[in-house]
Amino acid sequence: MFEKEDPPRIKEEYSTLTIKIRPHDPNVRMSEQVKKGASLKMPMPLVEKLEGPFDENGKLVEELEIGKHTFTKPQNLKNRHLHQ
Repeated sequence: MFEKEDPPRIKEEYSTLTIKIRPHDPNVRMSEQVKKGASLKMPMPLVEKLEGPFDENGKLVEELEIGKHTFTKPQNLKNRHLHQ
């Protein structure tokens, strides 16, 4: 029996999002863990730039309106090599 080899690990760039709770009432008691906040590590996005927003006809929208649908177009996509 042979042991399965571990695939090579690739060190990827990531961004960190930290979320902290700030209550409106300063008298609210929170644990130290809640005061510290929660952090999430996420891989860097594959898209470097977005163009838009555009309406359904492809025209650039100057002001966003509630209830109207718009879309954006990704530009400058990064290549991310995956090992299999």
